[in-house]
Amino acid sequence: AISRQASRQTTKRILHLSDLHIGLEEATFRRSYLKRHLRGLLPTIDRVAVTGDLFDTPKEGFRASFDEFRRDIEESMSKRLLVVPGNHDVRFRGNALGPLGRTADYVTDLDWSPLEIDDEMQAVFYSFNSSEGSNFARGCVSKRQRLDRAERYDEAVVRREHIRAYSKIALVHHHPVDYGSQP
Repeated sequence: AISRQASRQTTKRILHLSDLHIGLEEATFRRSYLKRHLRGLLPTIDRVAVTGDLFDTPKEGFRASFDEFRRDIEESMSKRLLVVPGNHDVRFRGNALGPLGRTADYVTDLDWSPLEIDDEMQAVFYSFNSSEGSNFARGCVSKRQRLDRAERYDEAVVRREHIRAYSKIALVHHHPVDYGSQP
């Protein structure tokens, strides 16, 4: 009975990457290894998500490396790369002091989608910018973002009721809740 049930189950594989820190010397050093490794791995993967800190600091000069990385994945999979911004993608070296050190225009330039529906995987991906509300390496998903994703999802369900049964997956860079010492 278990074997029969297992044979009916379909699995999907998501490759989750984070903290590439393009622009760091170490990231440059690992680049050819990462490309080779991904080339062998991607045929077994259904979707790739990169949750933040694509860059070590948001500089235009690092953009070509990210664009090449994205192109390699998207050409191999024929699907959009799921991208979520991290604090290093929107702030100089990941930190800011009020308005100083913020370069949010890079986030909009990353071509990230707040809501992605993957019919083949039967999954809905909710993407959040957890760097929105703080100055340092902390996560926060604002009420505005949560409402926006809920509205987008509700609109999609009106057009395509069947997606209600899809798996829901939240993508975020830093943890959106504070951890205390309590278990």
